[in-house]
Amino acid sequence: MKRRVMVIVAIAAVAGAGIALYQWPVPPQASIQPIDPVHVVPLAVRTISKRVTAYGTVTGAPGDQWNVSKPFGTEISNVYVRLGQRVEKGAPLLKVAPAPSAVLTLARAKSALVLARQGLRQVRHRYALRLATNAGLLAARQRYEDALIHWRSLKAWGVGGPIVVRAPEAGLVAALPIASPGAFVPRGQTLVTLTAMGRLQATFGVEPDVATVLTVGRPVSVMSLNRRSHKVKGRIQAVSGSIDPKTRLVDVFVALPPASGFLVGQFVRGRVSAYRSRGFVVPHSAVLPQDGRRVLYTVSAGHAVAHDVRIELRDHRFYEISGPGLRAGEPVVVLGNYELRPGMAVRQVPVR
Repeated sequence: MKRRVMVIVAIAAVAGAGIALYQWPVPPQASIQPIDPVHVVPLAVRTISKRVTAYGTVTGAPGDQWNVSKPFGTEISNVYVRLGQRVEKGAPLLKVAPAPSAVLTLARAKSALVLARQGLRQVRHRYALRLATNAGLLAARQRYEDALIHWRSLKAWGVGGPIVVRAPEAGLVAALPIASPGAFVPRGQTLVTLTAMGRLQATFGVEPDVATVLTVGRPVSVMSLNRRSHKVKGRIQAVSGSIDPKTRLVDVFVALPPASGFLVGQFVRGRVSAYRSRGFVVPHSAVLPQDGRRVLYTVSAGHAVAHDVRIELRDHRFYEISGPGLRAGEPVVVLGNYELRPGMAVRQVPVR
């Protein structure tokens, strides 16, 4: 009797467990619930440009810069200007005196002139007595003319005494290599450099691959590094055909507008649109890095579709992309795409 009761109890327990398992809710595996709304924009086709930033300095424009020098060695007697000073045409810059070597050269030229004059007189006298030939007379006259030209040139250059060096044009003192009274300056070396204030240029250094796509006339935004509100529009005037051995960059020369307000030697920053292309353009937030790839999600029939894309060009806000299966106008997810998986149901909200 007891054995029969135990069997009945066991059967009832098993039956109760089976009923409990049957009534336990089982989550559906086939259906995927939509996630929170994702924000989308239509895939657009338009032109994008990449802006390149370069740094440089303001210099004088070619043809508007004068290097004042002397064809003989000089000694600086006095300095009337300072670096960066504005001067008018004819204003005194320096006072120099001939170096001892230049004075010696003038003395030798005078002595040679005296000897050449005496030699010419002797040859003329001998020629009159028919003791000299016509060729000898011509040679003596040539020696005298050469000595006279040499002596007059030295006098015209100012070797004879102190000289006041004056500004050939109105401008800015851009360089004053030697500004110490009593210093000797070799012949041909620059005493002072003047730059006209009407035309200035900015010289920038860019990477060689950027220089190959820059063209003359392209606009450049030039900004002061000291005051960002000081900004002007310039245009590329020339692009160097060689690499600077010091910076390993290519020089780009940008003409500045008149009265730009910049100073010679001032550091500036330039921005120029170097690359232009037309294609599929999306915001940066639409492209996700995944396992070394770039993934873009679009929405088709209410579900997320993943695309492997490649970034062709970028600017500060957008990417130009390429990849299979992209169609202009289809919704591109720009917010909420980090939670997406291929095939996931989504609710989309357009971005305005």
